[in-house]
Amino acid sequence: KRELTFPAECVEATVPAPDTRRRLTKADVAPVDAWRIMMALKSGLLAETCWALDILNILLFDDNCIGYFGLQNMPGLLELLLEHFHRSLGDVF
Repeated sequence: KRELTFPAECVEATVPAPDTRRRLTKADVAPVDAWRIMMALKSGLLAETCWALDILNILLFDDNCIGYFGLQNMPGLLELLLEHFHRSLGDVF
């Protein structure tokens, strides 16, 4: 395998930072209404769906609020996520 060398000012020559980012928790995001997450996913707008998926990832990673996102507490969430996933796959293929 041949090693590639790039000029010093080139983006490809930049070495990634070895430190890890701090994980976000429920305390790092403002109090979020579950209905707002659902409506953001339903909207189909790129910025809104990205925000909703980011918030879901943060909140589901936090063990303190994982019980809040049970499917019995948020009817329709699974269908919305599957619909969003299906549309995303349709865009890719």
